[in-house]
Amino acid sequence: MKMCFKKGIAAFMIVMMAAWALSSNVPAPVSAANAGYVRPTPAQILSDLSTATAASGAARPRIMLDAVKLQQLKRDCITAPVEPYKSWYKTLKTSADNACKSSTKYITMNDLSNLAAMNRIMILSFAYMMTTDSSFENGDEKYKTRLYNEITSLDIDWSALSDSKFLSVSVLLQSFGIAYDWVYNGWTDAEKVTLKNLMLGGLGQAESLYREIISGQKSAPAGLISSAHNWNICGNAGIGISSLALMDEADTSEFASWMLSECLKIMENNHQHLTGGTGYIEGAGYSQFLMRYFTMFLSSLKYSTGKDYGFLSAPGMNKLAYYVPAMVGAQDIASTLDSNEGAAADMPEPFFFAKMYNDPVLASYRVQQLKQTKKNTNVRDVLWYEPPSYYGQTDSYDTIFRTSYPRDGYFSNPEDATFRNGFWDADTSYILLGGGKNNVNHGQIDAGSFIYESQGVRWAIDLGKENDSVTNYWSYSNKENSRWTYYRCRAEGHNTFVINPSTNAKLPADQNLTNNIPVTEFVSTPQMGKAVVNMAPAYPDHVNSATRTMVFDKATGGVVLTDDIVFKTASGNTLYWFMHTRAAITIAPDGRSATLVQDGKTLEVKALDGNSTFTKMNAVKLPGMPASPAASNSNKGVTKLVISNTNAGGAYQIKVSMQVKDAPLYPIDLEPLAPRLHANSHLSIESDEAIANVSFVNTLPEGQDKTVTVILGCYSKGNKLVDVVTKTYTVNAGEPEFYDTLGLPIADEDTAKLLVWDFTESMQPLLAAKKLVNSYLRELSASQGNGSMMINGVTDADMELALVVRDAEGTIVYLDQILTDSDGSFVSEFPLEEYGGYVAAFGTTKYDGVTTFIFDYLEP
Repeated sequence: MKMCFKKGIAAFMIVMMAAWALSSNVPAPVSAANAGYVRPTPAQILSDLSTATAASGAARPRIMLDAVKLQQLKRDCITAPVEPYKSWYKTLKTSADNACKSSTKYITMNDLSNLAAMNRIMILSFAYMMTTDSSFENGDEKYKTRLYNEITSLDIDWSALSDSKFLSVSVLLQSFGIAYDWVYNGWTDAEKVTLKNLMLGGLGQAESLYREIISGQKSAPAGLISSAHNWNICGNAGIGISSLALMDEADTSEFASWMLSECLKIMENNHQHLTGGTGYIEGAGYSQFLMRYFTMFLSSLKYSTGKDYGFLSAPGMNKLAYYVPAMVGAQDIASTLDSNEGAAADMPEPFFFAKMYNDPVLASYRVQQLKQTKKNTNVRDVLWYEPPSYYGQTDSYDTIFRTSYPRDGYFSNPEDATFRNGFWDADTSYILLGGGKNNVNHGQIDAGSFIYESQGVRWAIDLGKENDSVTNYWSYSNKENSRWTYYRCRAEGHNTFVINPSTNAKLPADQNLTNNIPVTEFVSTPQMGKAVVNMAPAYPDHVNSATRTMVFDKATGGVVLTDDIVFKTASGNTLYWFMHTRAAITIAPDGRSATLVQDGKTLEVKALDGNSTFTKMNAVKLPGMPASPAASNSNKGVTKLVISNTNAGGAYQIKVSMQVKDAPLYPIDLEPLAPRLHANSHLSIESDEAIANVSFVNTLPEGQDKTVTVILGCYSKGNKLVDVVTKTYTVNAGEPEFYDTLGLPIADEDTAKLLVWDFTESMQPLLAAKKLVNSYLRELSASQGNGSMMINGVTDADMELALVVRDAEGTIVYLDQILTDSDGSFVSEFPLEEYGGYVAAFGTTKYDGVTTFIFDYLEP
């Protein structure tokens, strides 16, 4: 889901007085012992701080970096600059310089809504720290002057802790802690006193909330920061960082260490929902929002104490940072739950998690994001980035990302499955299918909903959050005038199917609110993705079983969505299928298909089940649905494609395909395969006869003898496929290498070539190289009686290809040779129906002077 930070923090605060009670919508926190939390005493924290200080050689800085890291950054950014540090630092320094020259008024309490305070304070503090001398003193005074004026211009009323602006106060405490620590040696004694008193004012109010939590008597703000949703970590992170900043000062160490020890205990309530599985229960937008604060806090904790006290060792935490990137399409975040579309998530957090878990693949994502999306460099990028060599890698991040970063993901906490064939290219395709639990904090009734984009267009959209200041928006009970009366929160406001929606104003929810709706199957291959959601728990009163299956073809970008439902009754059920879109919809005369046009592209949508027909309607409630207590957001410009039946029953299926018209095939790489056998082949002339000698190097594990079937294709000088021979060998695991000699009818033997493929078991290629062109085999309908082999993506690369059809017994019944130069694509049709076996296409292409084997097959 997408966060809109133009409204930012203030938008969250208006409504949170009621939201604090929502901790009942998520499971109770686990015990510290079961989760592995350490829960250090104040004395232990102070001891750890002393040890970490001795190791770094200096007491300051310690918030998100130490003296050793600072020296490294000064070297790599300034004294002996290397990329990308050099360019990133230049960008940040320019921002700091512009802030110093700006005539913009200093921030006020009302300006905190877009995180301007934290961002500007961090940049100015960083610029000063980087310009200090070897004693970390005497930085550029202009940065400190602007920074001090920024902070002291705020007319802070710390009593705001007792109202809905608590999160703003946490941002201030975090920002002040950073400024205090990073510019510590530059502040005068008087300035230090001023800044310390500012922090102590906020921490003093936070202390009263902590004591309420300990006693079990919670006011609204105390309930917020001890809740099991994002307010907990977002609020406590600021308290924790400012406590760390004051930890070693004689008059505050005892207080600050006690505050941190309590802060860590309270954070467990929300942290548990980041662990166990992957992803976060409140969706991608709030995951990103939460991790901004959490990573800054954890980084500060690690540098200050050398410990994370169990927070980073919890199961699933090492994969958490993969969640938000998976929820971002080519340009936009998936706006599930209470969130909105907008610019793609901009997040330095993968750099932090990469360092914590020694994961260069995760780091490669942020490198590519900065490169591909032209995002602004963040201070945290510079703090947390490490080059590939840090992880023992010799490959560049470009290579690591291209070869290793996952394109698909299943995330069990929110029950989201995502698939893509690329990342930031305009012609990539992306799809998300979600299950989940409807009644989590910031949740909506959206089980089974999907988001789909292809060829630069988001065809199936999620409308995002409602205006969160409307009446009863934070009432999560299934009752009259609750959250579930607003269109964007309802199942009918999402891309899912709806069964017998309630017209009872006292029970407005149109899916079950308490059951978990799980993803029960997740399949990811280089060629396709498949996810299945068990939808039966969403409609327990109406169905015996119900599944939604999504199959995504990565080469074409097409998707097939199948809903299989078994109703409790033979008839009489009302069923709706919805897909929201900004595209212009045209329904075919027979209703069996529809075309959607947007941004010059056309999506063809077809009903494949033989029964369904399409209609369209505006993005508004169905007639007779419960009324909302206040006006909701406008959905102007959004239409929805609809399938409906007012008398559904028994076993029922809706099957719909979606494919952008005339979309080029997307180049799909084969994953590297561990070779079962490695073959080398060459031709030799013996006694004036053409003899093919084939040598095999056995790489099978010990004790795994196996029968191997190979196909050998022989080409003559004129690149004519002369013959194809199938041979079977029994490979002994103890035999490291063996040979065979084949007599083949080869003309022009001095230039003939022999190619070898292994069709054992799954028919994977014997020589498994990355496919540098895209070959794609498609089965056509039985009535057409043929199939087609299509290849595209050939650029300045000659290709030679053999097309082989074998029957069910493996006999070659059809053989064709295809040659192409650099025209980019070709199609070959073959009589598929006649044979009923399978088709294999194999050959070689030269790409940048390197011969690469390609392979694909189709089982009709």
